[in-house]
Amino acid sequence: MLALGLLLSGLLGLVASAGLEMREDGGGDPVFTEASHSGNGCPQGSATRISGNWRSAKIRFEDFDGDTSEPRRRSENCAVHLTGKGAQPGYQVGLTEAEFWGDLSLRNGTTFTWFGTQFRSENAAITVGLLVPSECPLKLNQSGQDTASGQVSNTGGLLKTSFSADAATANPVWSGCVGEDGNIPGILNYNIRGAILGGDGGSFKVAGARLNFTWRKCLKTLE
Repeated sequence: MLALGLLLSGLLGLVASAGLEMREDGGGDPVFTEASHSGNGCPQGSATRISGNWRSAKIRFEDFDGDTSEPRRRSENCAVHLTGKGAQPGYQVGLTEAEFWGDLSLRNGTTFTWFGTQFRSENAAITVGLLVPSECPLKLNQSGQDTASGQVSNTGGLLKTSFSADAATANPVWSGCVGEDGNIPGILNYNIRGAILGGDGGSFKVAGARLNFTWRKCLKTLE
């Protein structure tokens, strides 16, 4: 019995020392090294708050709203830019679930259209260049971009309602392979855009968002 106890103790010690390698879901315990935001819906310096980690992140917006009473606010966007460290070597991460929510006020014949776009970039300069406002975001996963979209239309009187946009994707844009330093290659960008179109106009407010990530072993080692 003593020998068995020593054997079990030794095995438990090996499990504890194995650390990240024992996680069935992979990826280790990655954290954000930087979590920033930009766009006319959440300019730098605004009270947008990003919390969580590379498993699940939550975003709270203070001033992400659009209104047709001001033409320049008919369409607004907010993009978050995430980098990370502490990941398990040999794994890569993709954004597989995204949801954002808020409130709408739509008059007769008006449509609220939303877009959720993810893409990766290698540096901040490229990221800013890719965020030029567009009424029709491309869906080109081959070039490292994926977009989900939807809309809410009102064909009656004044409609005041909350909304929740499910922007999950079956084609995540995967990161490069994590190296021995544990850093996640590049920047993950997620851009939310809302627009009020047609009819007698209206307004929208995006209150918050949630991003969920999936980890997998790299399909091949990146040199």
